Amino acid sequence: MKRRENMSSRFSKILSKMEKPVVGKLSFSEEDLRRSSFLNKKIEQAKRSLKEHPVPIELLKSR
Repeated sequence: MKRRENMSSRFSKILSKMEKPVVGKLSFSEEDLRRSSFLNKKIEQAKRSLKEHPVPIELLKSR
């Protein structure tokens, strides 16, 4: 008869799997990232959003 795992040991196994390095990860050069139309589009959207909804400078200051 197999003993059932408790929730904490199951969670520990999940965490240990998450911490393993990714094998076969793709690498992109910095130049490829600069040419990415998707990233450029997202950066332009963020710039537009900040112009339309500026962040108060008080929120950006460190405490």
